Amino acid sequence: MNNSKKTKNINEGYVKYNKDNNKSSLNSYSSEIVAQAEKLEKDKKKEPKGYLSLGFIIIVTIVVFLFCFFVNNENQSFMPWTDCLVIAFGVGFFLNLFWFVWRQQFGLKTKFAARQMLDIVTYRDFREKKNWVLKTPWNDIKTFADYQEYSSTKKRTTAKIFYISISSFTVFFIISIIISLTVR
Repeated sequence: MNNSKKTKNINEGYVKYNKDNNKSSLNSYSSEIVAQAEKLEKDKKKEPKGYLSLGFIIIVTIVVFLFCFFVNNENQSFMPWTDCLVIAFGVGFFLNLFWFVWRQQFGLKTKFAARQMLDIVTYRDFREKKNWVLKTPWNDIKTFADYQEYSSTKKRTTAKIFYISISSFTVFFIISIIISLTVR
């Protein structure tokens, strides 16, 4: 039989639930579990989400707008801001279309070969020996089958940001065309 003192706490597994609060308080075994969980989280490779591509498109759009706005034209001192908007959002829209084409699953062997060449040019083996390699899913890719799985995972994880980006740039491009045609 159980000779332990009766308490008003419920013990289940490694988590001790108290009567006083709804939150669990970890018992003495939990420090090992927490350390293991932190190590696993630290070693977990981060999947791309698409923020880098979206940021690049936004920066290029802003730079194109500023370049168009401040470049002197032969006939007039500055280009109208409405035309600058159309050009800038047009470039952003077509960069999104390029991103759409890049997301498709054709040409994977060429993309894989180009990525391997990039690893050779950037001395990846040397960087791995010095532990200068970022923890990315690309580090585990050795064969073409691994690359196919990586590209399908990447396509799935970046889908949300991609659709937000292409829809917003399409809307902005159409609105900028309407503004350019109506405001003169």
